Amino acid sequence: TVGASALAIPAYLMASGADPGLVRQLNLIATPDVFDAVFQGGAFRKDDVESWTKWVGEAGSLDLMADHRDCDAFWDPVRIRDGGRDVRAAALHLGGWWDLFIEGNIAGFQAYSRSTDPWTSRHQYLIIGPWSHHGLGEARTGALTFPANSRYDLPTAVVAWLVWSFYGDSDVTSWPRVQYYTMGDVDDPAAPGNEWRGAEDWPPFPVTPTPMHLTSDGSLAAVAPLDADPVTIPFDPRNPSPTVGGRNLVRSVGPRDLVNVEKRGDAAVFTGDELVEPFEATGQVTARLWVATSGLDADVAVRLSDVYPDGRSMLVLDGIQRLSRRQGCAGAVPVTPGEFIEVEVDLGNVSYVFNAGHRIRAVVTGSNYPRFEVNPFLHEEPSPSDPTITLTIATGPERPSAVWLPVPAPEEPVPDEGVPEMAEVVEPVPDVIELDSGTDEGWVCDGNVYDDLGGTQDSGGGDTGALADVDGGVDVGADPGQPARDAVEDVARLDAPMRDAAGSDVGLPPIRSGGGCAAAGAGVPATREALPLLLLMSLMGWGVARRRA
Repeated sequence: TVGASALAIPAYLMASGADPGLVRQLNLIATPDVFDAVFQGGAFRKDDVESWTKWVGEAGSLDLMADHRDCDAFWDPVRIRDGGRDVRAAALHLGGWWDLFIEGNIAGFQAYSRSTDPWTSRHQYLIIGPWSHHGLGEARTGALTFPANSRYDLPTAVVAWLVWSFYGDSDVTSWPRVQYYTMGDVDDPAAPGNEWRGAEDWPPFPVTPTPMHLTSDGSLAAVAPLDADPVTIPFDPRNPSPTVGGRNLVRSVGPRDLVNVEKRGDAAVFTGDELVEPFEATGQVTARLWVATSGLDADVAVRLSDVYPDGRSMLVLDGIQRLSRRQGCAGAVPVTPGEFIEVEVDLGNVSYVFNAGHRIRAVVTGSNYPRFEVNPFLHEEPSPSDPTITLTIATGPERPSAVWLPVPAPEEPVPDEGVPEMAEVVEPVPDVIELDSGTDEGWVCDGNVYDDLGGTQDSGGGDTGALADVDGGVDVGADPGQPARDAVEDVARLDAPMRDAAGSDVGLPPIRSGGGCAAAGAGVPATREALPLLLLMSLMGWGVARRRA
């Protein structure tokens, strides 16, 4: 199977217990668990899910989802079965740090790696770049442009995978099982990070979870403060904290400046000291907070940012947790007004180096809208005269609130055993396979969104235009025909036309597209000459559906 987004999701779902004929999968920007794509921390992922269901004519399913907020049997058909233990297919899982499905790609790699079949477990590969859902391989994501080495030659990697799948004679098995891009300061060419790394698993190495405690004076401290003064955050459900950047399918995508969010009166901002030396976080980031609310329920939204010397507060990660869902997705639990409860907010995985001279910042609000819905309880509860709900965060030693960062654990010293009498000389293998097409083109979705500012389609397929960013982004527009032309030009560079038995060029097959972001194609003979055509059919559907509409 070859698929991206909407067509890689069913590929994930069919893998457990599939027919023995399924031996290879190429799963790009997708997830093996649709429930986690619809709900995060108990909150509905409003903007992305509503936009996608509208594009594919399934807006009526939103009510059905709203009626099934628990991860019960209703969701079983769209969640990977048996934890991946009965998967028998080698797979390439590829995504971007700013893609809405990146946690799904990581989870898919980890699940397949748990296969009880040793060969299958060993032949799982994960590639993560600093990209968004619509910008695979591109250097610019959101408001930042990463160094040129962040670009990735996706066609070459895909063709290498297909050659190995059909013939077994490519260099795929020499790849590190995990290739990931460590992000960093984009303004300083000498800054650490901004490099590709190779590893054999994810997380790539042991880490030491390191707390950065929230304090009542608005700082982040290595040690919980002795004072016990709480921090109170007002929240008005009629004026929620706006989404600025993040792992989104639409609107504001990628790393963006949070300064306008932080200036609002409904945000608690906690900033660390200026870093004397670089600080790396690689792995899963969480926030463990002691929270009380004046209402019957509330959401806690946490954003982690990198504060540059010029004052920009660039988003690195964000997450949300509904208090009534603090014990998991199986069901809601009561919330007592005024009572402190401990909640854990999952911010996701990342590999990032905060440069010396920068600061680490955590921003806590009661919403992140429209990325996530406003808590339904809060629409009903407030009185018209005073709609405000308050969140209170404890900061003292008895109830410490902190963001926990995965810091690389110190390496244990290797004992000196002397000089061996004979050393075996082995040809070195590079940690990362360098793939660079030398072009600036990235890959786009099927046209529903064609830049980071989020152009969308209405229910009839008409382009409603790009949406202005809430942090002041400008609609740069888009050439409606460019995605299709880019896809054709990228495939043409492979210079391998499809020919019939007599040697005549048979041209290109008709293109079909899955809903939303998808890759699709009709069956073709598995010949070496057909491999670029397979790639064309896999990726063209991604870029031409809007042109068809």
